[in-house]
Amino acid sequence: MDDVEILAENRFTITKKLFYEGMLCVSAESYGKLAKKAVAFLGIAWLALTAVTLWNSQSLGYVVIEFVVLCLVALWIYILMPRSKAASAFKKMEAKYGGDLERITRFYEERLEVEASGYQIVVPYSEISQILRSKRLLVLVTEGKTGLLLKLDGFTRGGEAAVRELIKNAAMEENEHD
Repeated sequence: MDDVEILAENRFTITKKLFYEGMLCVSAESYGKLAKKAVAFLGIAWLALTAVTLWNSQSLGYVVIEFVVLCLVALWIYILMPRSKAASAFKKMEAKYGGDLERITRFYEERLEVEASGYQIVVPYSEISQILRSKRLLVLVTEGKTGLLLKLDGFTRGGEAAVRELIKNAAMEENEHD
């Protein structure tokens, strides 16, 4: 290809823990707003049920039971559903590639290349719609909602700032052409 200079490189092994961290980061960004609205609606419904229960002079036991149910539903929406989705995605990845997956991501002037288990994926920077950051990861989200994981301490060349700059420059160039 025409641009062979590697401007940044990231190497690490995707473990189950890192995969979950990346999936939960993406999930919090995309699914989190919907989950908050759903729990807020349930909270309002609980307040209405509490008011009706108290208005009708019924047992406060109903209010407590409804509150416990609301807490269990919120727990399911916020924690169990995203973790279940992450577990399912990890099992699919594990079935396709085997156990822990060694990944090398190289950044060039106009694209990045991911090399893993004999596969190579080329992603133009123009396809990256979002950059998320977690405790140990930088997650590049593509237009297809795929998250590309980079371990923050896995850079052998360049670093987070260089990656952000490459993606930002590509976005500015694309805007100039529009």
